[in-house]
Amino acid sequence: MYVHEGIVKDTLINNDIPFKSKSHNEPIPNARSDKYGSKSGDDFLHNVLSFLSIGLGDSEQVLVDSFLHYLNLNDDLHVVTIADTFTSIMGRNDCTSLEHLNNYFEKQSTNTNYFVFNFQKLENISNTQYYKYCNRVFVFISEHAVNIDVDELCKSINQEESNIHFVICHSDSCAKPNDTLYIFNNKLPQHFSHVQNNENDFARLYRLIKGNSITLVLGGGGCKGLAHFGILKALEEYTIPIDAVCGTSIGAIVAYLWAIHRTSAGAIDRARHFFMDNPTPWWDLNVIPRKSLYGGKKIDAIFKSQIQNHQIEDLWLPFFCNSSNLTKLELMIHDQGSSLTALRASLAIPGIFPPVLHEDKVLVDGGVFNNLPVDIVSNKRKGKIIASRVDMPSSSIVNNKIPNIFSTLYQSSTANVDMNTEKNRGLIDLYFEPRVSKYGMMQWMAIDEIIQIGYEYACQKLSRQEDISILFGKI
Repeated sequence: MYVHEGIVKDTLINNDIPFKSKSHNEPIPNARSDKYGSKSGDDFLHNVLSFLSIGLGDSEQVLVDSFLHYLNLNDDLHVVTIADTFTSIMGRNDCTSLEHLNNYFEKQSTNTNYFVFNFQKLENISNTQYYKYCNRVFVFISEHAVNIDVDELCKSINQEESNIHFVICHSDSCAKPNDTLYIFNNKLPQHFSHVQNNENDFARLYRLIKGNSITLVLGGGGCKGLAHFGILKALEEYTIPIDAVCGTSIGAIVAYLWAIHRTSAGAIDRARHFFMDNPTPWWDLNVIPRKSLYGGKKIDAIFKSQIQNHQIEDLWLPFFCNSSNLTKLELMIHDQGSSLTALRASLAIPGIFPPVLHEDKVLVDGGVFNNLPVDIVSNKRKGKIIASRVDMPSSSIVNNKIPNIFSTLYQSSTANVDMNTEKNRGLIDLYFEPRVSKYGMMQWMAIDEIIQIGYEYACQKLSRQEDISILFGKI
């Protein structure tokens, strides 16, 4: 299993995350924007992209051609489909000169901020110097590709890995990606996407190019977090797309099920099988709770039957969840490897479920260090952030009742983190906080009621949100 450790510290110090910038007109960090100079100085507004393909079959080439046609329908992108055109633009006698390139851009529409050079097959490119003029390179590969050497490819096209995004092309009959790690010879690249030949996937890739990807972040909260499913259902009905998902604790499970099914109906149906089987039966309580109140046998069995052991990199959408490493007292980001281990660790509420032991680490609920990882997303991805966090009682006594031990343990472990979450509200473009505090932490059989509350709350908020069309209408 691959785990990123200390990502919060590293990203805050370096603040050098690929595909992340303040506006879509700014050069991408790590991109070769310093080579682009213009007559007006350093305010060059164009992003130059290149597409190339490696070993595509006929059906996969049809997918790429369909995507290029999709791009041509957008006024702010200009697609050059022949590499020779690039040569003529640059001038055959001096392919290192920028004057020809700038002159070409100035002749285009002022609405065109993205130029796509489609070089087609990598083996047909005789002069890889072309690539040094590109901010980003999108490499289209087959789902059947094997042992692609990312480092060697970077050298061959004179690009840093952070500027390369692999697009894995899948057939229409593919139910779920498989063996992504094997495709890349057991070393995953920094950026990759799974796509099929359909408009939804084309739109997702287009938003990625434009820097308008939408990431959904879901917080923890025990069974109260089932309200996130209602949020998803409402977003789906309001046709607000979701391009990447992440979550903490129960939010991690909701995000994971969405990344697999990509429909609220499919995700909710799987969730019913998961939670209505009751992960916390009385017989699983420890007589002497040395490590936790529950032994964890039932929840482990449910995980194995319902989650199985898909690899995170084989999900249709980018996904990560977080856990808390008590061995080193640091946050851990799970964005590849075993989904079973990652989700079980993220849901290991201290004192309620036993911790997960993995590679000499003691892992517990991600909410201990970060219950709503919007700051991680803000540093990791460029685009808009939608976040959902369930409300928790603000005091120790609610309706003159002392909270039960489950709520007390959970709130005690996440109290300080919840205060930090408020500080990150400014990073969120659309925020949901459904009112479900009346439900207990382990009231799993109320799943349909809780989902309905989340759904009605989200629909009401979306119907009143005047700037929804501004935020998500033209993406």
